[in-house]
Amino acid sequence: AASAAGEATRARELALEAAGQMEARGQLASEVIALHDAVRLGAASKALPRLRVLSAQVEGAMTPLVTRRAAAQVDGDGAALDAVADGFEALGMTLAAAETSGEAASIHERRGLRARAEEARRRAAVLGSECEGAATLASDASVLGVLTDREREVAALAARGLSRRAVAERLYLSERTVGNHLHRAYAKLGVASAEALRPFFGLQDVAADS
Repeated sequence: AASAAGEATRARELALEAAGQMEARGQLASEVIALHDAVRLGAASKALPRLRVLSAQVEGAMTPLVTRRAAAQVDGDGAALDAVADGFEALGMTLAAAETSGEAASIHERRGLRARAEEARRRAAVLGSECEGAATLASDASVLGVLTDREREVAALAARGLSRRAVAERLYLSERTVGNHLHRAYAKLGVASAEALRPFFGLQDVAADS
């Protein structure tokens, strides 16, 4: 719910908290799922140490893939993410594959590997189209990766129709800080209004929140 509301920081905290609860209960497979959500939401560095432990304890192909995804994010390794996307696709985890391809595209782009970035971006789009219109904070990584975590969080809430005051209250920031983050997001994405942010978050046909 926090992720859907654009509260990325809170979503990461909740995913890691859930993983800790699963570890305490000995529910290791569920812990992997919670840690994967943390990785999807940008907490790879915090999830990776525990995932490496779980890779030796939990059977099946998913845990090693999630661990490799986290490691590749931490290392900024686009080629490794391309390979992880192959693995997710082979397991039928199409949305995870789409997200991972988007992450690879973002890293390739930052490193000036434009052909690889475009190939990964096309793959993310094709895989994403097979997911019945699913949209997550992670699935737009190839475009939104140019934003900082806080810029992305502020932009997501503004795109959903929240005023600067409402965003500031929700994120415990000043209105001025919200405005600064928002203007930087506009500049990086080449838009001029909160409404123009909506397509970046899969909100073309979604009414703004009240």
